[in-house]
Amino acid sequence: MNTFHVQKFIKYFASTILLLHSGSTLAESNNHITISSGTTKGDIIAATSSSDATISNNSVKISGSSTVVDGSVVGGRSIGNGSLTENKVIITDGAHVTVNVFGGHTTNSRSKGTASENTVTISGSGTHVERSVYGANSYVGADNNKVFILDGATVGASGYTIVGGFTSSGSLANAEHNSVVVSGNGTTVTGYLIGGETQDSRGAGSANFNSVEVTSGAKTKGNIVGGSSKTQGDAANNTVKISGSGTVTTGDVMGGASAGSGLTTLNTVEISDGASIVGSVFGGAYSSSDGQGDYTFNSVSVSGERTSISSSLFGGKAKAGNANGNMVSIEDGSIGASVYGGFSDAGNASENSVSISGGLVQGDVVGGYANNGSATQNTVTIKGGSFMGNLFGGYKEADIGSTDLISGNNLELHSKLVLEAGKTAAYFESYNFFISPDIAAGDTMLTAGSAVDFQPVQGNQNNVQSKIKIASVSTDTQLVVGDKITLINKTENA
Repeated sequence: MNTFHVQKFIKYFASTILLLHSGSTLAESNNHITISSGTTKGDIIAATSSSDATISNNSVKISGSSTVVDGSVVGGRSIGNGSLTENKVIITDGAHVTVNVFGGHTTNSRSKGTASENTVTISGSGTHVERSVYGANSYVGADNNKVFILDGATVGASGYTIVGGFTSSGSLANAEHNSVVVSGNGTTVTGYLIGGETQDSRGAGSANFNSVEVTSGAKTKGNIVGGSSKTQGDAANNTVKISGSGTVTTGDVMGGASAGSGLTTLNTVEISDGASIVGSVFGGAYSSSDGQGDYTFNSVSVSGERTSISSSLFGGKAKAGNANGNMVSIEDGSIGASVYGGFSDAGNASENSVSISGGLVQGDVVGGYANNGSATQNTVTIKGGSFMGNLFGGYKEADIGSTDLISGNNLELHSKLVLEAGKTAAYFESYNFFISPDIAAGDTMLTAGSAVDFQPVQGNQNNVQSKIKIASVSTDTQLVVGDKITLINKTENA
C-alpha cells in the first residue's frame, strides 16, 4: 500500500501529483492520496497504468475549506488495456476542485479494459467542483459506477456532465447499473445529469438499469436522464426518482433516452412528495432527430399534493418509431400542460394508458398521439382530478384526414367529471362508466363543455360508431330502483 498525506499548506505544485505510474503488475492497486489543506496546481491521480493489469482500490480524499485543487482529480487512470475497479474519490468539508473528477478514468480509446464499481462522493456545504464528474468512463463498458453529491455541495456548470458511468467507441460497450444520487438542502448540480450513457453512433452498446435520484431539497439545473444510448443499442430499465418538498429540477427529465435505432423500453420516472419540475417529463424519449427506434412500456408516475410539473408529461415519445404500451399515472399534483400516454411523430401510438385519480391537468389528456400514424387501443382512466383541457383517446393536431384515432380507445370514468366550456371527450370507441358510491340520483357523470361526437368524420378511418357502457355498479351504491342519472350531458351522432 502506498499512501501520500498532505496536511499542511502545499505551495502551488507545478505539475500533477501522481502517487504511482507503473507498467508493472501489482503496483496498480491500493494507493491513496489525502489532501486536507492548501492549494495545488495540476491533476491529482492516485494510480495510473499503461499495462493490462487491473487498476483497483485506489483513492483520493480532498477535504477542508482551505483546500483548492486547480486541476482534475482521478482515483484510478488507465492509459493501457487495464480495467478500472473500486477506485474512489472523496471531496468534502468545503474543498474546491476547479476542473473534472473521475472515480475511474480511461484515456486510451483502444483500451480493452472495463470500468466497474468506481465511486465519487462530493459532500458538505461549501464543497465545490466546477466542471464534470464521472463515476467512471471506459471505451469498452461501464458497470455499477456511482456518483454521490450530498449535503450542500455544488457541482458543475452549464455545458458540463455529471454521469455515473460513461462508455464509448466499443461496438458492444454497455453502460449498466450506474447511478447518480443528489440529495440535501443546498445541494446544487448544474449540467447534464445522467445515470449511465453509452455513446458511439457506430456501435450497438446499450444503457440499461441505470438510475438518477434527486431528493431532500436538492436543486438541479439541466436535463436529467436515467440511461442514455447514443448508439444503435437499447435504453432499458432505467429509472429517475425526484422527490421531496423543496426539490427543484430545472430542465427536462427522461427515464431512458435513445438517439439511434435501439429499443427504449421499461424506463420509469417517479416525481413525488412536493418536488417541482420546471420542464417536461418523459418515461422514454428520443434524444436526437435521428431516433428511429420504438418506445414501449415506459412509465411516469406523479404523486404528492404540492408536486408540480410546469410543462407536458409523456409516458413514451418516439420520433420515427412507434410509441406503444406506455403508461402515465397521476395521483395528485399539478401538470402545467398536456399529458400523453404515448406520442409518436412518424409512427403509431397504441395500447398506451393514462390514469388520473387527483391533481390538476392544465392541458389535454391524450391516450395516444400519432402525428403520421394511427392511435388505437389506448385507455384513459379518470378517478378524480380537475381538468382544463380535452380528453382524447387518440389525437393529432393537424391534417387528421382518414387516419384512425378511435378504434379500440377507451374512456373509463369512475367519478363525476366536469370539463370546461368548449372542451370535450373525443376519439374513444367506448365510453365506460363505473358507478361509484358517491353517485346520487340526478347526477351527471360526464359534463362536457362541448358535445361528445360519437361518430366524427375526421380521424375515423373505419367509420367507428362510439358506444356507452355501464361497466360496473358499486355494491355500496346509494341509487335505488327508479333513480335516474345522466351519463353524458351533450352528445352528437349518438
